[in-house]
Amino acid sequence: MSASPDGSPANGPGARCGVWATAGIFNRHLAFFFVPIAVGLLAFGDLFRESGPGILVAIIVGTAVGIAVTGGVAEWLLRIGSRSGDTR
Repeated sequence: MSASPDGSPANGPGARCGVWATAGIFNRHLAFFFVPIAVGLLAFGDLFRESGPGILVAIIVGTAVGIAVTGGVAEWLLRIGSRSGDTR
């Protein structure tokens, strides 16, 4: 696979649909995505200090539940696929 001058693949699915160009735009302006978050943290600092531990627990538990459910569904689908003879 050859690369264009900006390092993106010159051929392949990403080159055809502009994925590399779009990703480059987002990467160049990544700081703009964090400015609203930083302003929100500064504006609501007291709220985060008092509710922060609860928010952190909710994020951790929610992430763990999401991972567990996704893993369970994936295993279930693999079991169903192996019973039906689908070996992909």
